[in-house]
Amino acid sequence: MKRYRICFFMLVVAVFAFLSGGFFYTAKAEREQERLQQEALRKQEEEQERKEQQLQKQLLSEYEKMAKEAAALNPSASSESTGQGEYYLVEENGFLLVFNRDRTTLCLHTHMPLSEFPEEEQAKLMKGIWFSSMLEVFNYLESFTS
Repeated sequence: MKRYRICFFMLVVAVFAFLSGGFFYTAKAEREQERLQQEALRKQEEEQERKEQQLQKQLLSEYEKMAKEAAALNPSASSESTGQGEYYLVEENGFLLVFNRDRTTLCLHTHMPLSEFPEEEQAKLMKGIWFSSMLEVFNYLESFTS
C-alpha cells in the first residue's frame, strides 16, 4: 500500500509540474505576442507620421510653386499701394479659402475646417486676413496645424 501512495504522490507531483510548466509557457507566449503587437503598432504609427510629413512637404512645395506662378502672372501689382496684401484668407462654408487681391479669383481651397482654429482666430478668419505672399499664408496655416 505504501508503494501505491508513493506512486500516487509522484503522479500528483508530475501532473502539477506539467500544468505549472504549461501555465508559465503560455504566459510567456502571451507576453511575447503582446510585445510584438505593440512593436507593430509603433512601427505603423511611425510610418503614418513619415507619410504625413512627406505629404506636408509635397503640399508646401506645390504651394510655393503656385505662389511663384501667381507672382509671375502679376508682377506689377504692389501691395503697398492699397494697404492690402495680394492674398485674402477667409472662411466660406466652414472651410478656409485663399482669394486673389480682387476677392473673386480663388487661388487655393485649403480643405481646412474653421473649427480647427482657436476662437480668436476664427473671428479674424470670418472677417478675412490679408497676406502679401502665398508663403505667408502657408506659414500662418502651418502655425495652427502643426
